[in-house]
Amino acid sequence: MKNVVATSIKCLVVSMLFAFVGCGSDSNSQEPVKEKNSGNEQSEVSDNEKQDPEEEQASDEKLDSGKKTEDEKGDPNDERDYVKSKLSVTDEFSIDTVRDSYYGTYSYWIRTGNIVWSLEKVTKKTDDVESVCYDDQNGNCDDYGRLFAASAVPAHKACPDGQNLASAKDYEVLDAFRLKHGEIDERMALEYGGSCEMVKDSLVCSGIDTTGNYLTSDGKVYSIKKGDLLAKTGPAKENGYYNVRCIKYPSFVKSTKDLPACDSSLKSPPRVIYVFDEKENYHCYPEKESWLPDFTESCTEEGKTIVFDNTMMICEDGIWQYATVEKSPEKCSSENRGKILVFNGEKYACDSSKWREFTGLEDSLGLCNDRKSGAFDTLYTGSKIRLYHCDGKEWGEATIEMYKGPCEDSTSKFMNDTIDFKNMLYVCRGNGWAEYDSLEKRFGACIPSKLFMFENGSYDVDDDKTEYLCDTTGWKKFTQNDIIGSCDSTEVGDMTIYRDKHYLCEDYGRWRQTWTNSNVIRPKDSVMYSCDKPEDDGKILNGNYSSFAVCIYYSKSESHAVLYTGFSKCDKENEGVDTTYSDKPVYCNGDGYWHNVYEGLDKCTTKNYGKTSQSTKYGKVICDYIGWRHLERFEEQIGICSMKNDGAIVENQGEKYLCYKGLWKRYKDKSTYRVNGSKKEGK
Repeated sequence: MKNVVATSIKCLVVSMLFAFVGCGSDSNSQEPVKEKNSGNEQSEVSDNEKQDPEEEQASDEKLDSGKKTEDEKGDPNDERDYVKSKLSVTDEFSIDTVRDSYYGTYSYWIRTGNIVWSLEKVTKKTDDVESVCYDDQNGNCDDYGRLFAASAVPAHKACPDGQNLASAKDYEVLDAFRLKHGEIDERMALEYGGSCEMVKDSLVCSGIDTTGNYLTSDGKVYSIKKGDLLAKTGPAKENGYYNVRCIKYPSFVKSTKDLPACDSSLKSPPRVIYVFDEKENYHCYPEKESWLPDFTESCTEEGKTIVFDNTMMICEDGIWQYATVEKSPEKCSSENRGKILVFNGEKYACDSSKWREFTGLEDSLGLCNDRKSGAFDTLYTGSKIRLYHCDGKEWGEATIEMYKGPCEDSTSKFMNDTIDFKNMLYVCRGNGWAEYDSLEKRFGACIPSKLFMFENGSYDVDDDKTEYLCDTTGWKKFTQNDIIGSCDSTEVGDMTIYRDKHYLCEDYGRWRQTWTNSNVIRPKDSVMYSCDKPEDDGKILNGNYSSFAVCIYYSKSESHAVLYTGFSKCDKENEGVDTTYSDKPVYCNGDGYWHNVYEGLDKCTTKNYGKTSQSTKYGKVICDYIGWRHLERFEEQIGICSMKNDGAIVENQGEKYLCYKGLWKRYKDKSTYRVNGSKKEGK
């Protein structure tokens, strides 16, 4: 709240006693920072000098040392400006003038929180408390105030009735207010009256005009040294004599412990005091020497305010009650739109014309205003994170587009970028920000720069330890077809070797591993393996003993069929063994196949794999594991494929061929794979 220093105004007090009237507007201000500062100077007004209140008011209006410059005020929107001091004081400060109509004199009081300070130095001697003048010179008592014995009991009787000595804490609070209100030093005029000590029945004095020493109610000494910024508080000497300053209480206090003494020795204590913490009035019963609640909240100073612990009470309709924010001296207008006010424990923001309470989000994140426009902040609710964005007027839940920017198409400057948003990873692929899927959380974003990269960060197609590939659709558990690529009708029957396994292009466009010879597509031999004439009846078409296939020819219908059946086992032990099937002679080649006997040709066994022969009936033939077959013209160009050169790769007219189990197959080289490369070569 803005500090408004109340200037002294003319007051007329009927009472001849020290009852006082608070004049001017008591204002509510932010609590000052807890520091100590001396900087005291003597007052221009003597203790007994009469001065007209109007002249005093004019003098007060010139005092402006308590105001802050614009640079000192800081940012009004910064919540740090609203952090309260730990000092147990209120925000009230005023300078009050009291006129004694009997003597026609004026006295001055300063109110700092719940303490009212007398501005008069104590010069009068009292029979109840031992006292001296500095160096036993009476003139020093008039000029600097009387020095009272620290051992005096009760020392508070050095003060006029209804008043008491200030405590060390009271001085600490006073120092805090002095930092903000320079006029306090001029009014208080704490003298540099030195101190004395009784040493062997002799009075020894020192420090006059250089040091001021003030006895406190708790047996300490508040010391200020001319020219020093900081005041000090230390223990009083048992035989010491010191100046005093007196205080009294206002019409309200914070708690019952702040109530003054209530006994018959006090001629004019406040009879009723409002206790803020109890929210009711307390009445002094001198005969019982105690304050007791009277169970009322009545008040007589209409419009009077009390501020303790960020709470403001106001006297309205004769009752103390909580003040509304409209009663705050800090007004809301278009000039301070967006300013923050802490009032009665709640935060308020100025919306041009009126104060409004903070929203729940503002309580957590602070006020969203022009200064914070574009800012982001987070709230944690359990394990969840919520990100909010300030648009200059209010907080709203932030989207990833607000936080980073749009990802609308492939021209986005964030294309393929990854960001962490609310502890989640997102990647821009040109059609909006996409949250990482489970595989990307393991391997990172699958983006063009990683296309066809394996999970271990390499392009080694032969590394069979990996299972996942960054493909055009993202990370996937790949197969040989993802690596080799699809095959079309022109590649049916072609072969390739991937990760030491043979794959054959089948007529549905997929590569399939060749586990046995049975799925190798062989060129048709219309002569030696025909099944369309009567003499072909019973001819072995596939001599593998486990999937034995023979030709069945139907003479009546001149049609044929293939009969699949089992047959005797054929292995190395019975290589060359003869037997019959359908009355036709057959033999075992020692490699799992039974063969027909062809006229003019020797047996085709493992012993003569790759052997060629010339037959009058069949022409030039070759022996391989399927038996005798015609030698192809292609074999005449690149050589015979037999078990002896199985796995050999040769090149002919720009094409590569693989010798596989006695057949030449057109070979698909790794360099033509959809995915190719190695760790050394790169992609």
